[in-house]
Amino acid sequence: MFGPWQPQISPVERLARLRALRALAGVFAHQFPDLADTLAIAETGDDIALREAYRILDRLPTVNRRRILSSYNNLAQNTLVKDARDVAIAAPVARAG
Repeated sequence: MFGPWQPQISPVERLARLRALRALAGVFAHQFPDLADTLAIAETGDDIALREAYRILDRLPTVNRRRILSSYNNLAQNTLVKDARDVAIAAPVARAG
């Protein structure tokens, strides 16, 4: 499983992933509103809607599904969630003036 369907993620992270997918569905599959509608319902914590959204995504025409998934993958790879101890805090640089 991937994205919001990963079982070990927090509810907050699941919500963020669902919203990202819903936005991409609106762009790349706007002619299939059932996906975005079902993802919106899944955002409320509805597990049945979450499973149904996966089924709808899986049944989309290949071009639409690939566009959504490749964009989601690109977004996910470029979004770094770091633990607080991994974040370096840079001191402000004094400017000569």
